[in-house]
Amino acid sequence: MLPAAPESTAFSGETGPWLVLDVDDTLVDTYKTGWAKCQEVARVLELEPPDELVFAGHYGHMGFAECVQRLHTGVDLARYVSAYDALADQIPPVPLCDARRLVQAATSAGMRCGILTNGPAVKTWRKLSACGLDVSAFEFVVHGDNAAEPKPRAGSFTALKDRGVDPRRAWYVADSAAEWRAAEAAGFRTVGVFTGRPVSCGHLPTLLLPSSAALPDIAPLLAAVTGPPCPQPPAAITFDAGFTLIEHIRDPARVVRDHLARSGSAPPMSEVRAAMARATDVLTSPDSWWADPFTAESTLRRFYGDVLAGLGDASRSGAASVLDAYTDPGNWRPMPGAREILATARGSGQRIGVLSNWQPSLVNVLASTGLDRYVDVVIASTTAGVAKPSPAAFLMAAEALGVGAERLLHVGDRLVDDVLGALRAGCRAALAAEPLRALSAAFRLPAG
Repeated sequence: MLPAAPESTAFSGETGPWLVLDVDDTLVDTYKTGWAKCQEVARVLELEPPDELVFAGHYGHMGFAECVQRLHTGVDLARYVSAYDALADQIPPVPLCDARRLVQAATSAGMRCGILTNGPAVKTWRKLSACGLDVSAFEFVVHGDNAAEPKPRAGSFTALKDRGVDPRRAWYVADSAAEWRAAEAAGFRTVGVFTGRPVSCGHLPTLLLPSSAALPDIAPLLAAVTGPPCPQPPAAITFDAGFTLIEHIRDPARVVRDHLARSGSAPPMSEVRAAMARATDVLTSPDSWWADPFTAESTLRRFYGDVLAGLGDASRSGAASVLDAYTDPGNWRPMPGAREILATARGSGQRIGVLSNWQPSLVNVLASTGLDRYVDVVIASTTAGVAKPSPAAFLMAAEALGVGAERLLHVGDRLVDDVLGALRAGCRAALAAEPLRALSAAFRLPAG
């Protein structure tokens, strides 16, 4: 017997914030399990082995029956479906993220959660169970058997108002560009998870994630950002610098150890990293110290001084030289994929900026890596007088690039400084994966 769906609530106009979740290829890897089942069914029924290119080309773009007919023309569909469904236990759904932590994080942040999927009820319960979730975790579960319309039709999203969802205070999370567009047309902000299928800048969600694994960490941030979606595709892209576009050649722990080695002490790297971890309190609230060059310099020197003191150098005298060695333009190189995404974006007509909490040397650092040739605007917090995650930093970048905030996409590796800051400023955001090549693969520029 199927569990009862949660009762719907009347729309009051003041509910939420909401987190509405897709299931297939958002919470569970339906593509991988579906392909595995298709291969096994073909073996059991003695059919020609399926073509994965055909499967990939039609999966998610049509109904299951039609997809099967494309794989095996003239197949006995009832027999095929019976064999496919019999594999439910042998090839179970594979979770893509810690969905229990995701829902717990969202509800702890004051969000209400719901499910919106095209799958039938029995398969939906099975997939949620594979994620460790019970139907009681959600305000509603809309599936293929009780939906007003299937996604991505507009009615599938507008009908959620009858279940208490105010789109102005709601986020919809899915892997499909067609669903992002439909949800945003209905007034939702959207979170897109990258599954390997390329998307264009013209079809981006409000927030693009490199995978579903980031969802539990993102959820609490979404509760703090509501409002209408960005109505038009981005016309400009800003990138964070460190660990988004560039990475150090010698990491700070190595720089510290090399300095101590010259003084006759060479502690294990594990001790150096532990000392750095203990000293990080001084680096909290970056918008309060990264906005001024003198404060930034003194804060970073204090940090390295605390690290050296924690390793036995009570004089802290080497803090300045350690900082200089680490921030030297010659100590930085492009991240894998950085040149590719910058060249592709620039070639598509996008205006490109770098927006980073950095010292005034940022321009020289970019020049030393050769990335400056792709960039129209460089904004270092210490020269701009404002630092991320302050929305003012993103608004300044948008103005410098000649676009409104709603036409700016910001790409960075930090959840608060980059993602939350950009969203609060009214921009789109993308969380950069390491290496950046994963994000580069997600963009097919220009908009198609």
